[in-house]
Amino acid sequence: MVIVATVHSTHRSSGQVIAYAPLQVFTNGPGRISPFHSGQMLEVWGTYSMVAIPDPGFSFISWEWVDVFLKTTRITNSTGGMSTNIEKTVTSKQQFFATAELSFIVRPVFETIHSDVLSTASMYGWRANFGPVREPVEPDIYQTIPGATAEERGDGVPNQKRIVPWSATLTFDFSATPPSLTAVIPNAVLEGGEPFPLTARSYNGYQLTNGTYRFPGDYLQDIYPTGSQYGFNWEFSTTTNGEVVWNGTAVWMGGHLWSLSVSNLTLLPQAQLRVTPVGMAAIQVSWRTNFSDHVLEYAPSFPAADWRIVTNAVATTGNRYYVTVGVDASYRFYRLRKL
Repeated sequence: MVIVATVHSTHRSSGQVIAYAPLQVFTNGPGRISPFHSGQMLEVWGTYSMVAIPDPGFSFISWEWVDVFLKTTRITNSTGGMSTNIEKTVTSKQQFFATAELSFIVRPVFETIHSDVLSTASMYGWRANFGPVREPVEPDIYQTIPGATAEERGDGVPNQKRIVPWSATLTFDFSATPPSLTAVIPNAVLEGGEPFPLTARSYNGYQLTNGTYRFPGDYLQDIYPTGSQYGFNWEFSTTTNGEVVWNGTAVWMGGHLWSLSVSNLTLLPQAQLRVTPVGMAAIQVSWRTNFSDHVLEYAPSFPAADWRIVTNAVATTGNRYYVTVGVDASYRFYRLRKL
């Protein structure tokens, strides 16, 4: 029985011997490795790197260091013909690395020659593990329809009542405990005054028995963090055709009359882009499949007058569309546009 370190060698001009050995690389789950060094002869004790890239809809979990054992048997049949049977056993060394880009040192392969017909080899290798994306609960974002209005009443309001333009971007986080609402209002009004930008946040949220969500809060807390006596109580319900509508009031709870009412305002869901790095040279841009009537566009600067359609293939996994695009030195801004 002979045990040898299986390498290939060559000589540099200085006379120094360079040893080479094959590398064993595996994937577990939907993904790929770049560059894919599996089976390549690499310089022993040299340092190399690889990047694990998940398929759309999946995520990189870990690099796993493994032992690889090869059993090679040479078989001669009755007619004198020969065949080779190779059995491979991969065993985890229980060492894991969570960074997608892996730097490693190549080690020699140790081969045991048992006879003319049997040999075994022991070596180290790497396995990239991939798994399904653990989807975060994504906040729902809505906007009021163009031309929406609200009714303001009060002692300080001209003629004690007026109809005012009303627009808002509403973010609902139903994964929070309790559920939360953030309303960004560019044209808020107060006591008959001029419109001003305001962000209103709920301090509570709950669902009624009929499915309606109710969010109370302080209308002016963004301006007066210690609190004010201007409160809001807004409700959001879904109609039979799937539209979300907004009803409710903001009121002064002190000694005079002031209120701001919104009634049956239709809200439009807003498409959101999620951008995820894929290794060092690409990104994945994704959005929900309920925005199938939207197209992904890009521009080299922002604001942009010229948006161009992204022509890369669109993949679907679960409830999301995915597009993988390369990353170069220039800037790119992405948006979804409704067709």
